[in-house]
Amino acid sequence: MDPLTSISLVANIAAFIDFGFKIVAAAREVKSSTTGTTTINVNAEVLTVSLRAAAVNIKRSQLTLDSTSDDVHLSKLVDECERLSEELLRLLGSLKARKPGSRRHVLRIALNNLMKKSEREELEVRLDRCRNQLQLEIVQRTNEKSLQRLEAIAKTGECQADELAIIKSSLHSLHSTTQTTKLDSASFQGLSTLLRLCGQAFESVALSKLLASIGFEKMSDRLENIADAHATTFNWLLDDSEAVDPKASLGDPESLQAQEWLRYTEVQDSYRKTSREALTSWLSEGSGIFHIFGKPGSGKSTLLKHLLKHLLKHPTAHDLLQTWVGNKALVKGSFFFWKGGSTGQKSISGLYRSLLCSVFKQCPELVSLIVPSLWQLCVQGGNVELTDSEARSAFLDLIGREKVFANQKFIFFIDGLDEFEGDDTGLVRTLLDWTRLRPDGIKICVSSRELPLFQERFSSYPKLRLHEVTSLDIMGYVKSTLEENEDLSFTVDHSLTLRLGQRIIEKAEGVFLWVSLVLRVVERGILQEDNRKDLEAKIDGLPTELEELFKVIFKAIETESHPIDRRRAMITLSLCLTRTEHHLSSLPLYQLSFLDDYESDCNFVFKILGPMGDKEDEERLRRCRKQVNGRCRGLVSVTASRPPEPEVVIPTRRAELVTITHRSLLEFFSRPEVRAVIELQTRGFSATQFSCRSFVAQQVTEPNPNSVQESHLHTDLITLFKIVWYAGAMYTPTVTQTLLDLETIPFLSSSVQVLGSERYRSADYSWPFLWVRGCVSHYMATTQDNRTVADLVIFLALKYGLPELLAPTEALKGGVLAQAARNLGSQQLLMRAFETLVGMHKYSWNELYHSNYDRLLKSVALCLRDGASPNMSAHWKQSTPKIHGMTATPTTLWQILIWTTLCGWDHLNASQFLKGNERLDPFLPIWVLFLAHGADTEFQLKVEPQHSIVVYQDAVSVVGLFGTEKEERFTPLFIPQSQNVVVDMASKQDGLLSLSDLVGLLFPDEFHKLLPLIDQEAKSAEHGKNRSFYVLNSFGLDLEHWNPPPPASNAVLFPEVKGLSMAKAFLHTMNPYAVDDPGRGVVVYSHQGIELRDPSNPAHEKVMMV
Repeated sequence: MDPLTSISLVANIAAFIDFGFKIVAAAREVKSSTTGTTTINVNAEVLTVSLRAAAVNIKRSQLTLDSTSDDVHLSKLVDECERLSEELLRLLGSLKARKPGSRRHVLRIALNNLMKKSEREELEVRLDRCRNQLQLEIVQRTNEKSLQRLEAIAKTGECQADELAIIKSSLHSLHSTTQTTKLDSASFQGLSTLLRLCGQAFESVALSKLLASIGFEKMSDRLENIADAHATTFNWLLDDSEAVDPKASLGDPESLQAQEWLRYTEVQDSYRKTSREALTSWLSEGSGIFHIFGKPGSGKSTLLKHLLKHLLKHPTAHDLLQTWVGNKALVKGSFFFWKGGSTGQKSISGLYRSLLCSVFKQCPELVSLIVPSLWQLCVQGGNVELTDSEARSAFLDLIGREKVFANQKFIFFIDGLDEFEGDDTGLVRTLLDWTRLRPDGIKICVSSRELPLFQERFSSYPKLRLHEVTSLDIMGYVKSTLEENEDLSFTVDHSLTLRLGQRIIEKAEGVFLWVSLVLRVVERGILQEDNRKDLEAKIDGLPTELEELFKVIFKAIETESHPIDRRRAMITLSLCLTRTEHHLSSLPLYQLSFLDDYESDCNFVFKILGPMGDKEDEERLRRCRKQVNGRCRGLVSVTASRPPEPEVVIPTRRAELVTITHRSLLEFFSRPEVRAVIELQTRGFSATQFSCRSFVAQQVTEPNPNSVQESHLHTDLITLFKIVWYAGAMYTPTVTQTLLDLETIPFLSSSVQVLGSERYRSADYSWPFLWVRGCVSHYMATTQDNRTVADLVIFLALKYGLPELLAPTEALKGGVLAQAARNLGSQQLLMRAFETLVGMHKYSWNELYHSNYDRLLKSVALCLRDGASPNMSAHWKQSTPKIHGMTATPTTLWQILIWTTLCGWDHLNASQFLKGNERLDPFLPIWVLFLAHGADTEFQLKVEPQHSIVVYQDAVSVVGLFGTEKEERFTPLFIPQSQNVVVDMASKQDGLLSLSDLVGLLFPDEFHKLLPLIDQEAKSAEHGKNRSFYVLNSFGLDLEHWNPPPPASNAVLFPEVKGLSMAKAFLHTMNPYAVDDPGRGVVVYSHQGIELRDPSNPAHEKVMMV
């Protein structure tokens, strides 16, 4: 039995024994009672329910017991508890006073209790034996090994859904058990330890959930992708003794060259001393802003990362900051703007979110102060969502509270102000406002290029002009690069290093990126045995401006004498650019290592003999690393891959990535003339085919398929399908060939291994149950226990439509993927295509092309043709979520479609973003397909002006009544009453609209075509199928003549959902969910209904309830 389950079982047994002793004690109380109004009479039902619940919990946990010797003893204890439960319940039933006021009945109970004295005493003895055995189990189950998992969860805040349920259950049992005195001190201490760790683990998970709602995708990517500073670079900023010794590079200290170098370093030392004093003074006693600025590529981002990761941990920095904070806690936060990144990475909302996450991670006690309602809901297990405006409000609330600064001081590091997309003046004003609001509590270190706005606004603050003070760091970097290179070590001496280093420093003007690129030229020259003068001439011949240097290096690649090196360098650049521009995962070096194989024979993957060992892998990686460095001349770099979690070990094949060297190169590569050269040189190369076949080759050569993790496969497959997608190659021949290539993976039918965090799953294996502003954005996890690699391929591919597997060609029919699709069944495949089609994943639709919309529609049509039904419940057949207590029938796909359409309809939401019904265009074909395949047309929309919760002023509630039983599947929508076509029509029809009425309002231009599918009499006629075929054909949705109209060019795919609604099937099983709206309050959904809470009330008193 796993440690967490065994801990839960022990806690449940302890609770059971505690209740057992209470029952026996209550039986004694009956003996001395003269009125019949004893505790047992008052609380009999409570004890009965509690005992039965404890017994059920024990029985449920028993199912996971193993046959090991440790579990055998626990199993016997469980069996004895089960026997005791029946006898205790009988004893409890015999002692209940049915007529508490009857003296005669009281005498009968007392007599009955006297007769059961021996039975009671025997039960007490047996309970005592169970307690003794339990104490042994507690000692065993609270050893160091058993607690490791709890400690890990408490540390990381991450666990599986079933683990969280176990922890929550254990907390309840432990709370009640630790109140008893029936255990010895060692056992009591053990249970107290469990209670403490369970509480910490549960709160840690709640905090992780909250942080996930505040943060955004790739929030830390920019920081993590910045290369670490060279070993000794920037150390002098805090401690002069740790600076690079300029004499270490002299060679002959008496030479004229050496003497010139020493005089130069004296000048550099004076600059560095001034900079060091400015920074250390600011850290220890300064306030406001510290401005780091310099030329592009001078190392500003690297310095800020170095400050965060290393220098602030330096004893000197600690002492300096301690002088500033005094007896308060120091809280650090950071954000790295990146113009080439996602919206969050270059916006003010990303800054607010990142800083909030940093603060809450370090000071979790502030969470309940700043976002109390959301924290309460997270602790209760609910889902939360923070909009950009709410994140801003939360941060401003944080820095505006006196209580916060009574115990903390904040230092923020914000990089790349020039990378911010927005009003630069407004950004500067915001940062200055923070420091002026809290001059003694907030200081901010910022970096930027030398732009006039930043220079002027920060002119009165301490500063560091970076490119003026890095000459010695550059010399150290040159020295180590040349002298520590195994290929050059025999030809490089101190004299040459000093000579070349001085020449490079003169030309570089403090720009590290320039130095890095030029060193590649020098290294090539040394390998070609160029003499010193030739090397100096090459350095002198290079331009000092980065832009011009990029041109020179790119021209050198373009004119490379060997056509193979030239072409493969351009291919490497093209592959890296594609991934960077589309925010895809970086290119693994191991996959790139198959480029030579692919260029020699594009079918190489089908000729691989088998797995490769560690030595072959190392040799392949070594050779590819040298090729990248040599062919691309520094424009791309090989970098170390970073694990998603500190404890996760990255496999060798994924340990190195190939990326564009610096973000400033993206601007250069975006030039049309540069693109034209790359396209010309890579003509005939298929990026989609190579990406697929290099990925397959990595799997085919895998020596241990059982070690392949789902998270890695997930990342690579998503990247592969997106490359196909972005290349505009989502048409049948290319997709079919991609699937055929994937068929060659030898372990497609094997189960995949899941290690570490499963956070990546929520975006791809999920189902919606909540509609709330912005999108259908909250999901139920649908983790499948035995998912195979083939299942994973299908689930991810269906995000882009997969008619090739639903109607497979002859080449695919007998393959593993087609068989896996058949095994999954048309209903599950329909659900997967449908969830993507209704816009659950907003990001996917931001760049939707008509061909992909068409593919998803066709996938839905094929699933319906193969027997899937729009009236089937919306849950996964093989991966039904573990939701206890769900009694209501789950909603159907058809019901979800109706409600999603309503939530996005202009008239329902009084939205004026688009004219007419253009925003509903993407829904129409799905309605047609569902109605043509038997969607239940029994539906009414009930509009009620009177309702018991005022979420909107002047609002009415809208309720959907589904089926012949008129069931309310969803909680009401609240919509404006005035000037609303729905309200106007309903007022003339007793507040009820039929499905026909609704279709007429939603799709007025197509209503006459849809009517035959809605009319019950027409549907039941013999020629109903012919009518369906006719309707499908009229919309271009007949599979034999497939030609659906494209969505309107300005249609939002899919509409933003403005309503607040939830599937009722989950309302009684979920923990509360809240939507925090500054204009109204906190709208809370829970099993008790819908309520409105007042966020200004510290106690969060309930204001009103449905």
